[in-house]
Amino acid sequence: MKLIMNPEEFDRLILATNSETDQLHFVKKYFFHGTPYIFQDRESEYFEFRNRVANNFGIGFHEVFIVGSAKFGFSYLKKTTFDYDSDIDVVIVNERLFEDYYGKICDYQYQLDRMYESMDLKETRTYSEFLTLTPHQLGNMFNPSFSSRSITFFGTSVIML
Repeated sequence: MKLIMNPEEFDRLILATNSETDQLHFVKKYFFHGTPYIFQDRESEYFEFRNRVANNFGIGFHEVFIVGSAKFGFSYLKKTTFDYDSDIDVVIVNERLFEDYYGKICDYQYQLDRMYESMDLKETRTYSEFLTLTPHQLGNMFNPSFSSRSITFFGTSVIML
């Protein structure tokens, strides 16, 4: 597959942005518009992917995006190309979901803070290990009705928090 743009072109385009308006235009145009590298020449499959994720969360397909190396065909930070062992970064932009998840995470953090206040020093190590859990594990721990959702794509499990 052909890259949407190469890292050098990405650098040239982003460095040419001289204002916040130009930067916002760049982000909208290259991060959120168009068919991602992974679905190049398969727009119908991209729609079905977005629609499936959206239906899982009760939102519109237009609020689901693929970003990162699966979008561009390369990882800007890692300086690697996308391959089928790479992860697929999915972004959901939805105010209702954000407010719901943010509120639940804040409530949980409050519970952790209260728990921490009552610990002695021996328990601190256990607490810090607890904080290194993945979001998938965390979601299942603090509220079973808020557990992470898995959707299987491409033969692997994609975790949706």
